[in-house]
Formats: sequence, structure tokens, C-alpha cells
Amino acid sequence: MSPSGLAPRPTSATDRMGPDEVRAKLDELSREQRESVSVCYYGRDESIFVSSKGSGASPEMRVEVACIAKPLTATLVAGAMGEKRLSLSDGVGEYLRRPGKHRLHDLKIYHLLNHSHGIDEDDLRSLPRNAHGFIDTHELLSRTVASERLFPCGSLASYGSAGYWLAAAVLETIYDVPFRTLLCSKLFEPLDVQPTFVGTCGTCPSMGGDLQLSAADLLKLTKVHLPSVESGWGDVLMELRRDDLAVAPAGWHPTIRRFCLGWDDFGSGVFGHNSNGVHDSAAVRFSPDTGEAIAVTVKNGKTAVNALRLVHGSGLQGSPPPRLPRLLSSAEWSRADASRYVGTYEAAFLKIDVDVTDSGSLRAHVYRKDERPRKGKPWIGRVLIPAEGDNFVPNPPDTEVLSLVHFSHPTSRGRYRYLQARNCVYMRREGRRTRSSKH
Repeated sequence: MSPSGLAPRPTSATDRMGPDEVRAKLDELSREQRESVSVCYYGRDESIFVSSKGSGASPEMRVEVACIAKPLTATLVAGAMGEKRLSLSDGVGEYLRRPGKHRLHDLKIYHLLNHSHGIDEDDLRSLPRNAHGFIDTHELLSRTVASERLFPCGSLASYGSAGYWLAAAVLETIYDVPFRTLLCSKLFEPLDVQPTFVGTCGTCPSMGGDLQLSAADLLKLTKVHLPSVESGWGDVLMELRRDDLAVAPAGWHPTIRRFCLGWDDFGSGVFGHNSNGVHDSAAVRFSPDTGEAIAVTVKNGKTAVNALRLVHGSGLQGSPPPRLPRLLSSAEWSRADASRYVGTYEAAFLKIDVDVTDSGSLRAHVYRKDERPRKGKPWIGRVLIPAEGDNFVPNPPDTEVLSLVHFSHPTSRGRYRYLQARNCVYMRREGRRTRSSKH
């Protein structure tokens, strides 16, 4: 038994889809789902084709960028490197000269981008801004230095927003303009990207905020990282994929091999990022080796990764299918201590309560942070089927949020525990652990 959407169709170097094949796959997808899907692909021969399916779907259909904002922020950092304004090994305290900077003395720029900073995000619920649209660096630093580090810089990786907020604050300090202005002037305008800003929440360097882009726009922003595409930055974008700065996620994960600087390493030379916004989703992949890039967007749905795998294997040619964990037998699970997984966890916009059922199985109740504690009704609830390596598969499979869950203990002291779910999101446990008489 395996969760739907985790095992992509095997691909080979000669298995190259064209527009007709993609449209056929989208037809297949649309029979099962009602979401509007758009696909944009760039090939080795510099050919571009697009395909869309669903009401209002087109290459220009705008969706929430969500956490694909992270590689955009990292690209801005690379641009600043190209202009000799900063170095990845520079200390964050060299740029953010505010009270408490002494607590940042060991933080480097690259720590911010590969999630190895160790910052506890419990007090970082939202990005503070001042009346002029800049990040409120004083407030951000006061929250950052007020909490104890989860782990020493560079030793582990904890997915979140704090690093990208601080990276954006560094960029604003260097250029003396707000982050949104930097995005437009340094990225969007040179690449002829047409952004849409919806709402009043501002543009977030980590979760996108009010920023919406189309699949055509995401393809432009993704293929600029291919060596064959003239970007104006030369080799500086390659610095974001340096092997010595990539960090493996804590614990085991079946799809993402490493966190690079802004990008996720999916193995076999394929890089990219996935996003699930409040309403929409998107996925991008590129391979410097094959010269290919692909962007998939889904309006009013969280199935972009599944759509990408369906229409183009695991995203690009040659990317191997992930190995799924073996499910444990009833006898194996009966010998386990289920209570050690019980607790409350959190991620960028989710909270998960894990408890033990009367039958001894684990159950996850997922809430959106902005909806909790609205009558205590969970956004989704699933019984978790145990698998090897502290992994759990939701039953029935849910590819929107909990396609796979992983628990790990990244510190020897056991003080902090993480839950990994939905495309390698790490959630910090809160509160005291509760015990159960089961097992």
C-alpha cells in the first residue's frame, strides 16, 4: 500500500513528452479532479510548449506563489553576490546592525537560505513591517534573538520562514528599498514577468504573501537557472546549488534529498520547489544537465505535484521515482511505543495534533493556524498507518497535506522533536508530551 501520488511514472532519457501527450495526460487528470491546471515546459532545444485544462486555465492563469517565494529570494541574494554586495559566507550581523546583533555572530547568509540557522520560530508568527513598507528589522531581530537556538548553525535543517525573512532584511539594508521593489526591479522587469499583487498583507520573502504568478512567469524565473539560458548573472546562480552548502533534511525523506540555497535537490541533477498556498498550488523543476525546466500551476487545488508527476513523470527526464517506506505489520506496531509521537506540531501555516486512538493507532488532526481554534474543528483528520523509519502513511491517502508523515529526534538531548509532512515541512512540537496507556 502506498499513498496516492508519491510514486511517479518511471522515465528515461528517450521518454520525452510533447504537447499532445501532455494534453492527453491533462485530460486524464481532469476526469478525476476539477481544478484548473496549467503546464509550461522548456526543452533542451529551446522549445517551449504550454498546455492547460479546466475552467479559466491558461499559461497566464495567476496562482498564489506561496513558498516558491523562497527560491526567488535566494535568486535576489545571488544577484547581490554578482554585484559584489555580499558573500554567502558573510555574517548576518554585518548587515543587520540593530540591538541584539551579538546573538547573530555565528549566523552566515547561507545558513538563512538552507534552513540550517537553528532559529526557533515560535515567536515569529508574521513578518513585521514598518509604515514605509520595509521589514521592521528591529522587531524581527528582537524576536529572533529572544529565543534559544534549536541547534547549532549548520548542524541540522529546519524548514521555515525565519531565514528568508532575515535574508530579505539583509537585501533591504543593502539596496535601501523594500523587498517588493527589489523583486520587481531585479527579477520581474528584466525577465518580463508580470506579477499580480492581491490583498493588503504585503509580499512575503518566504510564503509569497500577496504575490501571484502564472505558470508562464514561473517558467521564466526557473529556466534562468539553466546554464544554456543567458541570464545576465553568469555563473553566480550556480552558487545556490553548491554541494558544500547543501544540507540533508533531518530524518528520512523519500523525495527531497537535500536543501540547497532556495532550491530543493530531488536527486539525479533535478532541482525545484513545491508550494501549497491557501487556495492554489504550484511546482517547478529544472535540470542543468538536460537543459529542461517545467512549471505547473493549479488554481483552487493542492494537486500541482501530482499533476506534474502525471504529465511529466517526476518532473524532468531521468529523475528516479522515490522509494517508499515499508509499512509495518500489526505485530511490529504492537511492540512500538505510540505515545512518543503524541503532541502538537506546527509549520508555516499548519498545526497538527497527534493522538492515540482506542485501537492503538495514531491519528492526526490538521488545522490551519488562522482557523484554529475556530470551534476546534480540524481542517482534515487522518489515521496514520505506521511504516519503517518512523514514517506514517495517512489512511485514506491524502495528497493535499499529509502525503507522508515523518517523525524524528534531531537533537541528542531530545528537547526538540519534529514532524515532517507535505513536501518536507518540519513542524516543531509545542507543550508537554502526553502519555497513553496503549502500548
